[in-house]
Amino acid sequence: MRSLFLIGLPILACSDGIIKPQSPEALPSQSDGVCDISIKNTSPYPQDTTMYYRDAIEVEFSKRDASASISLTDADGVDIAGEQVLSESTLRFIPSTPLRFKESYTAYIQYCGSEEPVALPFETSALGEPLIEGNHALVGSTYAVNLASGRILEPVGVGEVLRGILQNTFLVQIQDVVNDQLYVRSALSVADSIEQNYCVSTIEDFPAADFSEAPYFSLAAQDIDIEIGGYQSTIYNLSLSGVFASDASFFTEIAGAGDFDGRELYPIMGDFGFDVNSGSEFCTLLETFNVSCTPCPTDGESYCLHLVLDQLEANIEALDIDPVCEGNCHEQCVENTPTCTVPQEQYATCE
Repeated sequence: MRSLFLIGLPILACSDGIIKPQSPEALPSQSDGVCDISIKNTSPYPQDTTMYYRDAIEVEFSKRDASASISLTDADGVDIAGEQVLSESTLRFIPSTPLRFKESYTAYIQYCGSEEPVALPFETSALGEPLIEGNHALVGSTYAVNLASGRILEPVGVGEVLRGILQNTFLVQIQDVVNDQLYVRSALSVADSIEQNYCVSTIEDFPAADFSEAPYFSLAAQDIDIEIGGYQSTIYNLSLSGVFASDASFFTEIAGAGDFDGRELYPIMGDFGFDVNSGSEFCTLLETFNVSCTPCPTDGESYCLHLVLDQLEANIEALDIDPVCEGNCHEQCVENTPTCTVPQEQYATCE
């Protein structure tokens, strides 16, 4: 079975990138003609009306400028507090608290010793509006994560390589919303389809997400046990977040991070055409893509792959997710005969 089951962190079909590219003529620029640094890209772009209310302001310059700064005001001219982070030639302004949805703001960009800042006006989108029918609009709904919609922020340079590995869809069904906690069941589809894969066990005890800031949800970093190609593994320090549309038809702006131990992953690499026989060889494989293994949170040994992603999307689908208690042991799984004597009946629940 050529599939990779990364429940909770669907990262293997994402693309790389830091800032959405914009047309050069739409970008602000210095007017004095003296500076040899220019603005290449911004997020949001000028007059954008699709800015996510929890996003950072990002400006990419033609070269690094340690003197650059970004300030932000609302429609009334009130300053918005935030943190500034310069990485290579990209400067980010991270608001201290989320912005408001469907509101106007202006970012002011100073660089290359300019006396007058460049103004970058924009509006936040409707994401963040309350659910029209409240929490009950979610319960029982199933969403299919679009794995091609996101981007890999770390490690840089592996997005296109990883894009072709995973041909499955990550499925999430909302089980309940109780006391500001969001409970889900998670599953994997068969390749190139949204049909549930009955040969892979579902996660029935996925940790509840914090829903106190609904429609925004978040999962604090914690370890999640998963099944990958019949092997048990763990996503270490998994964190997730996202936001539902007000009509509950999709959730988006999914961001996540986690660590995968190559000593646990290497047995399945053969399914993808890689001859890997140990954690060390897993790290050697990563080095061919200019990626180095990082220290694992369990013992500090450098066998782990640290992944950070964002901008994933998930649309609602008219399907249900049935519990699958054990891999390759369900009556709907064609591979169950040689692996289990009493296949699980459809719709049977797990203990």
